[in-house]
Amino acid sequence: MANDIKHAALPFPVYGALYSMGVPFLDADGDPTDPTTPDTEISLDGGAFADCTEEVTTVSTGFGWITFTAAEMTCDLA
Repeated sequence: MANDIKHAALPFPVYGALYSMGVPFLDADGDPTDPTTPDTEISLDGGAFADCTEEVTTVSTGFGWITFTAAEMTCDLA
């Protein structure tokens, strides 16, 4: 599986379903920027943080996508 904008077809996160979301990147002044070494972490239901299966994919300056696996979406709070 890879990050893909087509996974964003769901209008909101659904328990246990693959889900993509947009991620803005802004510098301290609020200007769009790109991350140099993105490292995406997730905490499920308040647990310890762990690496996401996928990292953020930058699509344009200041904006990217992350796809969460179905397993990463089996929680009440992420």
